[in-house]
Amino acid sequence: MHYDPAMKWLRVLLPIILLGLWLAPAAPARAGEERVERLSASFAVQADGTVDVRYELHWDFGEAGRRGIQFGIRTREP
Repeated sequence: MHYDPAMKWLRVLLPIILLGLWLAPAAPARAGEERVERLSASFAVQADGTVDVRYELHWDFGEAGRRGIQFGIRTREP
C-alpha cells in the first residue's frame, strides 16, 4: 500500500472541520427584518376561460414600520 502524507492530514483534519461546522452556532435572527409568514395561492379556471384567484399573504414587517407591500396581478391577457 502506498503511503500518502496528504491523505493522513486529510483524515485528521476533515473530522475536526466537520465537527466544528456541526457545533458552530447558527446566525441569530434579526428582529428588524421583514419576512413572509405564510403564502398561499389557488387558481380555478372556469369553463368560460376566466380564472378565479385567491391569494393570501401574511407578511411580518418586523421593525421596519411599513404598513403594506406593492402587489400587482394581471386582470386580462389576450
